[in-house]
Amino acid sequence: MAVTPNYSWPVPVDTDYVKDGAEAIKDLGDAIDATVFGLPSGGLTLINATTFSAVASISINNCFSATYSNYKVVVAYTNTLQGTQTNIRFRTLGADDTASNYAGMCQRIGENGTSYNLVGFTDLAAVNNANSTTNTLSFDAISPNKSAETNLVGNSLGVMTTGSFNTAGVIGVLFNLTTVFDGFTILFAAGTGTGTIKVYGYQD
Repeated sequence: MAVTPNYSWPVPVDTDYVKDGAEAIKDLGDAIDATVFGLPSGGLTLINATTFSAVASISINNCFSATYSNYKVVVAYTNTLQGTQTNIRFRTLGADDTASNYAGMCQRIGENGTSYNLVGFTDLAAVNNANSTTNTLSFDAISPNKSAETNLVGNSLGVMTTGSFNTAGVIGVLFNLTTVFDGFTILFAAGTGTGTIKVYGYQD
């Protein structure tokens, strides 16, 4: 018998007797069961990784499902037009929900010490401003695939539309109907965006 290099699970070698095969499988199964049973149940699972280039919007389909209740979304991107507002919409079956049910707030503090807000109850929600250097969105999507109100809570880094200075802020979005969503769209109000999106599922 030998053992695996990482967890030292027992495995047979080609010189072992065939008649011992059943016992070898049992020993291996017991070792795997003991290891997996001790692992924590929480964590993140990568659901989708998408790269986009020079687009006015980017849609991610079939990333929300009944498998996970909540999700982590991380977006890193640039924009061809400095100070461009970045927005989000939710999707179902490949189509954006454009009803005016998004209550959004993106509150940011600029490097000049001034607070700036993007608020509204419209057909999309503002989540950031963009520039030609790297912008970042990181937010949790709460219950997007459930028959419940969907919330986004997270953070942003970008550039204000009213001046060429950096801002960092918090994102809060509420969709006030119990629509079941399976995706979302990131939209740029002007210019085009280039970057990456990763979607992770939170293990319950």
